Amino acid sequence: MVLHEINNPKEFLQTCFTALKPYGRVVVIDWQKKETGLMGPPVEERLTKEEVIQLTQRNYREHPIHEWVYFLEFIND
Repeated sequence: MVLHEINNPKEFLQTCFTALKPYGRVVVIDWQKKETGLMGPPVEERLTKEEVIQLTQRNYREHPIHEWVYFLEFIND
């Protein structure tokens, strides 16, 4: 739950995929870009799951986890 803290998330994710073996996985669990009270970082610092999907441009699966966070699993194929 820290991708929103990375200065260049696209470059970071690309580095993750480069380091993986074929069919390895990168999992992103992070805060939804919506108000969650005192929990989590400020909304303006968060990435939407759609933004993360666009950054990777890879096949993915979404897993339900909690209304405040998203869980995306990207496969290095």
